[in-house]
Amino acid sequence: MASTTELQKCCRICNYKTNQPNNLYRHIRSVHGYVCNKCDFTSIFKRDLQRHIILNHQQKSCICSLCNYTASTYEKLFLHIKEQHNSIKYQCPYCSYNTKWRTNLHKHVRKIHKNF
Repeated sequence: MASTTELQKCCRICNYKTNQPNNLYRHIRSVHGYVCNKCDFTSIFKRDLQRHIILNHQQKSCICSLCNYTASTYEKLFLHIKEQHNSIKYQCPYCSYNTKWRTNLHKHVRKIHKNF
């Protein structure tokens, strides 16, 4: 027969211990909110936990329709599309350098064309 210490369930966040799994579940929900079972993320809102799981732990097909690049999250895919496929370009007024990012153009001008 197992001892009570072997049957104890422990909270991953604090020192709470119980022999009843349902008590541990109620403790986590009431004290810590909703807890991700794959990492230490917690939220008081269920929808935030669901979003977190989708964005960080589910395998998904975030594939760029323009070049078949695969990203791990939709945010990374959006950034990829903006960086690689956005048609807006910033042209250096002093040379043929161009970029999709205005900040990169400013850095280029300051570094390469210091006298202008």
